[in-house]
Amino acid sequence: MLFLTLGNSLDKCKNNENLQQILTNATIMVVSVTASTTQGQQLTEEELERIEEACDMSLELNQSKHCMIYEYVESRMSFIAPNLSIIVGASTAAKVMSIAGGLTNLSKMPTCNIMLLGAQSKSLSGFSSTSVLPHTGYIYHSDIVQPLPPDLQRKAARLVAAKCTLAAQVDSFHESPEGKAHTHYFREWVCPGTGQWTKSWGQW
Repeated sequence: MLFLTLGNSLDKCKNNENLQQILTNATIMVVSVTASTTQGQQLTEEELERIEEACDMSLELNQSKHCMIYEYVESRMSFIAPNLSIIVGASTAAKVMSIAGGLTNLSKMPTCNIMLLGAQSKSLSGFSSTSVLPHTGYIYHSDIVQPLPPDLQRKAARLVAAKCTLAAQVDSFHESPEGKAHTHYFREWVCPGTGQWTKSWGQW
């Protein structure tokens, strides 16, 4: 993306408005200083076209990863990880499993780390536009946690992450393929409106 923005013109490094859309302020400073002191040569038209083509291909692959591949994995989650899918849903389960590097890696991951999968980190430059909710990943934003009252969401996210660990361990050994292990009344118990959330806390 940076190459497509700058191309062969290093003068564009002086325009922070273009760079701020894709880089942090700290990285922009490094790019600007490097561009002002470089003694390199400009690319030929042929080299420029080849690199632009490679960049376009990379962006298309990245978009495919986030769209088509995720959609395919999500559609197969009921077979890959049925118990995990029942707890957090197929969409969240696919995202968590992909970031963890697979079902086996997810099953070995501590609960505290599973809770942070998908969390955004703030920029140290102080100009971050990241959400004001730190340490919140895919599980926190899943449809099983978000409907709960705000004062219970973090507590629920920790609990759901712990259950995801157990479910991933069951799924990694291909036990309970019908998705009944540890999950037969979990969603009903944690869902708001049943009036049983706080009462059932001690059962888990």
